[in-house]
Amino acid sequence: MHGIPYSQAIIEQTLSGARHQLRDPGDFNHDMSRWEFSVLASLYGRMRTQLRACSALGVEYSTGGTSWVLYKAGLDVIPARPKHGERRNGRPFLLDRAAALVADREARSSSTN
Repeated sequence: MHGIPYSQAIIEQTLSGARHQLRDPGDFNHDMSRWEFSVLASLYGRMRTQLRACSALGVEYSTGGTSWVLYKAGLDVIPARPKHGERRNGRPFLLDRAAALVADREARSSSTN
């Protein structure tokens, strides 16, 4: 997938651990954008474990690569809706949301180190 090492395994392992622990849209008064961001955040939290394991093998992931893998995982659990056909910052809507989340989390992580 886009030349990202172990991406399919990372997605599968992330989803297998997360599927039954994701919040429900009702938890967000059915605000689907907020719910989708919550799902992406949950997936990213789980995905970090897989990314660290691959880092131990000498594989490093760029912010863009991490965003792409998160986006692909999100597509597996977030139902399609018309807004997903929109583009933000030149990217599909959910990819843009995934990129924003990854950038935010990485910025937070580097500011605490």
